[in-house]
Amino acid sequence: MPRPSLPRLNPYAHSQNRIDFYISRVYPPIVALAERVGRFEGPFAALRDERYGFCSSSRFHLDYCLSGDPLAIRAGEYVRCFERMRLLGESHPILQSQQNLRSMFFDVRLQEYFSFRERYFPWESNPEIILGKYPYVAELTGLLDSLVSRHLPFAGFTLRRRGLVPTWKADLNGYILELQAEMQWRAAGFHLRLEIPHVGITDPLGYPFFFSGSTFPLIAPTALERPLSVFFAAYSQVFPFLLQAFREGISNLETAWKKARNA
Repeated sequence: MPRPSLPRLNPYAHSQNRIDFYISRVYPPIVALAERVGRFEGPFAALRDERYGFCSSSRFHLDYCLSGDPLAIRAGEYVRCFERMRLLGESHPILQSQQNLRSMFFDVRLQEYFSFRERYFPWESNPEIILGKYPYVAELTGLLDSLVSRHLPFAGFTLRRRGLVPTWKADLNGYILELQAEMQWRAAGFHLRLEIPHVGITDPLGYPFFFSGSTFPLIAPTALERPLSVFFAAYSQVFPFLLQAFREGISNLETAWKKARNA
């Protein structure tokens, strides 16, 4: 395994300038990928008919964008520009307004969204949540391990840690890529997350699906099998492009770091 050429980013010890330097250079290809998926461009056109991979709110929103709804389209532009401002430091006139256009869109369509969620994402709207200590940690870890192996075999993930944050690791050009499932009993849910800690990348697993989250309820594993299966099946269509975006972003950061050190 090659050694990383970049110093490891420590967000708790390094200055904000160092953090911004890393994030603003490694994230552009990742943000651009999420935008392309949200526009269903090129190889992602088939996702027009794919419900999953996206979180329910993003998929509902994009359905209205596809229908030509003016507020939905403006709200989509707001989301895109907000992410570019948050990660890349870019400004845009649409963000200068005090109005959150995505919130406005859901204020208008809230009851429709609830019906959509109940129809297509029933595990979100009416889950039989297990409160308190979750008794199926081992079973859920096993289910996730089988899905990661089945749908993301080309990444080379290996289950390296069990417990409340089961973690799969793979090598990406000398950098450690981590897929985590963080179980939170108090929230009665678990979050799927993808990280490359060395360069500051940490996102919900569904992030390339137009900045989607990836949270599932802590219910019995038998009830989670379908939602997780359809999620990973959809995710496998985008994941190879995400790996390429990671490689491109890290390469950009390595070049910029070398120039800065030699200046």
